Amino acid sequence: MRNGWPHGFPLSRAALPARRLQIQTFDPPPPRAPIKLTSDSPEDEEYYNEPEFLNLPAPPALPDRPWTKAEAVARFEQALKTFPKITQAFDYLIEMDYTLFQDLGEIAGDLLSDRERQFLAPILSLLVLAFAPRGTCPPEIDFADLSEAFRRETAALDNLSNKRFEEQFEQWLVGSSQPQLLEVYLSLVVTLSDQAPPNIRPTNASRTSFFIILRVVIDELDRAMRKAIKSVRLLTNAVVNRAVSRGADMEVICGGFVCAV
Repeated sequence: MRNGWPHGFPLSRAALPARRLQIQTFDPPPPRAPIKLTSDSPEDEEYYNEPEFLNLPAPPALPDRPWTKAEAVARFEQALKTFPKITQAFDYLIEMDYTLFQDLGEIAGDLLSDRERQFLAPILSLLVLAFAPRGTCPPEIDFADLSEAFRRETAALDNLSNKRFEEQFEQWLVGSSQPQLLEVYLSLVVTLSDQAPPNIRPTNASRTSFFIILRVVIDELDRAMRKAIKSVRLLTNAVVNRAVSRGADMEVICGGFVCAV
């Protein structure tokens, strides 16, 4: 395991408060064979091929603010409309070699049981698709950033006071880069947990782990997308400034259109 992420979890609180949203419910994922978040295929750097997802076009840009509640619900509903059977969303991302699940498997270790991974993986897949709809490139999250975010958010929830737990938990929600989207997916986890048949129903104690994972993945997806946008803007500015310094006409640079750089 990389970066020494511990095989365990310090939190013991059971069901955390999550506000219900007026979203359409649906059947929880059916029982499946245990989901493995890591691959058994041998790594052969000599014949390494770039993951398929990196060849897809960029997803729609994020606004310069968090999504509103209506926008967050719309993103969720669009992802669900694309994959009404949410287990297919997980299959879609795995087939294109999306690396998030493998990295999560290494970082989380035995934090989640096979049953809990089976339950959470399709929900995380819908979350990825909220940022990058089908046919676009899902954000590539750096492993070190993901690992550090897990350490940070685990410590944050572990330090909440029992006397002011609900108030501090609300503050923890608001501290997300996409608080409305986080609330949508926390409500989804609670709803599906309550509806799930006993053989795949997560324990109440596991919800704490789910909530941390959802917060971390949302924040890192948002961060990766904004970092990519910033890199493109910096590259564009560098190209334009270099062309202008050589005497190029701005209309030629912008293809006849006014452009802001």
